[in-house]
Amino acid sequence: MLTARNPVLTKPATALETAQAERNRFIGFAFAVAELVIEANEDGDILFAAGAAESMFGISNEKLTGSNLYQLIEAKDRAGLRKALASLPLGKKMKSRALTVQPPAGKVRALRAGAYRLPNNPTIAYISISLQRSDNASGKLARRSPKSINSLDATTGLPNKETFANAIRERVSSLKASGESCSLTMVDLEGLEEVRPHLEDGAEEEIFAKVGALLSANSLDADLGGRIDRDKLGFVHDPSFDVDALAKSVEKMVRDASPWADDFKLGTATVALDAEGLSEEDMGQAVLYTLNSFSKSSGGHVKFGSLSEGCKEMLAETMAWQQRIKRTIADKSFTLVYQPIVDLADGQAHHYEVLTRLNDDPDASPYKFITMAEQLGKIAEFDWAVVERVFKILRKAGPARAIPLAVNISGRSLASAEYVRSVTAAIKMNGDLTDFILFEVTESSKIVDLQSANETLKLFRDLGVAVCLDDFGVGAAAFEYLRSLRVDFVKIDGSFVREAAHSKFSGAFIKSIAAMCKELGIKTIAEFIEDDAATRLMRATGVDHGQGWHFGKARPELPWDIEARKAAARPHGHENWDPTVGRRTSA
Repeated sequence: MLTARNPVLTKPATALETAQAERNRFIGFAFAVAELVIEANEDGDILFAAGAAESMFGISNEKLTGSNLYQLIEAKDRAGLRKALASLPLGKKMKSRALTVQPPAGKVRALRAGAYRLPNNPTIAYISISLQRSDNASGKLARRSPKSINSLDATTGLPNKETFANAIRERVSSLKASGESCSLTMVDLEGLEEVRPHLEDGAEEEIFAKVGALLSANSLDADLGGRIDRDKLGFVHDPSFDVDALAKSVEKMVRDASPWADDFKLGTATVALDAEGLSEEDMGQAVLYTLNSFSKSSGGHVKFGSLSEGCKEMLAETMAWQQRIKRTIADKSFTLVYQPIVDLADGQAHHYEVLTRLNDDPDASPYKFITMAEQLGKIAEFDWAVVERVFKILRKAGPARAIPLAVNISGRSLASAEYVRSVTAAIKMNGDLTDFILFEVTESSKIVDLQSANETLKLFRDLGVAVCLDDFGVGAAAFEYLRSLRVDFVKIDGSFVREAAHSKFSGAFIKSIAAMCKELGIKTIAEFIEDDAATRLMRATGVDHGQGWHFGKARPELPWDIEARKAAARPHGHENWDPTVGRRTSA
């Protein structure tokens, strides 16, 4: 059974457990709306820090811990913050306020800070801090709304690719109106691959933290630097900026980190961020196309020198994708593979996630295909083709042999009336199989109408189908989704799982999410579990289920397929024949 709607009754929580749960919950929500969370006593001494300390204060989380918050804040803001925290009622949130800091690195930062005090611990304040962004080309500061909160890369402190692309689009739009110009430079540390095996523990993280701080310091604004891919970053700057000098600085950083890096060279590519002849939508897509092109390149090269040139190339590529997607759906030329999701308590398979592989490129990830189908309005047709095939597979197995399967659904498909009608009819027609199917709502495409989406999910759940929120934690919408959508499972994004062993931020995030979901009666799944250590860590943080290569890669066969294949290999009339040894076994 997949349903997880009835929370298990537990004994009443103690005051300490209640306080811990409330603290975990606050930290979880704070991470969703802030870039840095700190814990400070009534004197302002920082007892704990997690998040983008490097980009805000110029020092690591470890060094920030033990510092005094009031000493980092400009004198004009100290009395106001001290008074606000002292008068903050227990169990209440402090209204976000502006702060200006003069960090050790010497660069002034404008921040926004909110705070909360636990009823059971009145001497401690939990403070969430975000960079204050500018809202126009003039640099006028504005408070960031929750909807525009950025997802940061934990190592560099820079925005991730999608957030970076949105920031570039907004800046180019404002510059278009003012007639000013700027450039995007993307840097490639691909040569670091040869050096990695020889780096000391923590050296790679230190390199990327320093490069991130360097790009952020030289960008036109705090969010106009970003991590594009594993070894690729970028920043927006004035066209006159000396990119060669920056490249030499980065090369020196890497060479200083290891004697094996003497030959390291940084790849760079600079693109003029012109917007001539481009609509707002075209401009946004051209920016993302530029970042993706660089991400796929080798040695830091792109084939075009401006956004307008990139837009023309993008249009030709889009037409080719449209034809491929239509052909794939019409011919149903895709294959299903299945990856186990296990119960971390006993290691047994709980259900299998259904993943797709395209027949014309079976070894490649279908991610690009899915995102293009979403952009071109064809994803609902593809999602339905997958659901239809899964019901046929379950029907063939029958309730007696079926194993629960989880099917991905794009947020955009939930907005398709035709998709909802088709799926609803299929569920009703297969009422005896509802315990064996689960829908995973993905965040690859943002859900615009959450109320309507929740009504659709409620319809599915009322018919007996469980629902999972996929990729939880990435993007600003994660907690808004959880608040608005009634679900049975939450799958924590694998990026947090991979970093949990060496990142306080990711470890605390997972722990807080697991605690909150448990209180809400929602089961949790951690993906990208690759070894025993990660399994033990996820179990210790309170996560219910695990997925990853440690438990099994995605395979084209389900357990009942394997059983049928083995049965077919036995000679007729030899029910106990074992094909692996070529003889009859004892009954």
